[in-house]
Amino acid sequence: MEKIINYMGTKGIVVMLDLHSFEPDAFSSNGLWYDNSHSESLVVEGWNRLIARFKNTWNVFAIDVKN
Repeated sequence: MEKIINYMGTKGIVVMLDLHSFEPDAFSSNGLWYDNSHSESLVVEGWNRLIARFKNTWNVFAIDVKN
């Protein structure tokens, strides 16, 4: 993901990190940002890691926690 985001930056493309679903074709499951297999704290921890990693990357401009 890092290589892709950095490459997109060289082309002037901005990126919004987004989580649609945890499983293929399950984007309209329960509508929450967590589920029975992925606890709320685990999902928040994952987003915090992504934010920490990309917070100074000029072309990452937003996150969409869950649609």
